[in-house]
Amino acid sequence: MEIVENKFGENFSEFVLKGEDHTLANMLCQELRRLKGVIFAGYRIPHPLSKEVLLQLRTDGSVTPKDALIIAAKSLSASLKGFLNEL
Repeated sequence: MEIVENKFGENFSEFVLKGEDHTLANMLCQELRRLKGVIFAGYRIPHPLSKEVLLQLRTDGSVTPKDALIIAAKSLSASLKGFLNEL
């Protein structure tokens, strides 16, 4: 997976997640929406045949969009490891 950040302002960024689909994007957005300081987290897939997700993220300034994404990804990773340990 490759992640590219397109910054549109101090507190607004769009991340291009190459090689991903709804599965990861939906889980990331759910995790991002739980974070304090995140105002908006959403995604879209530009074309059904493309393996690319555009994830948009706006924060209130207490955290940068990039840092919020990192925090959410680490939290999601820990949750999934816990889930696997229960199997």
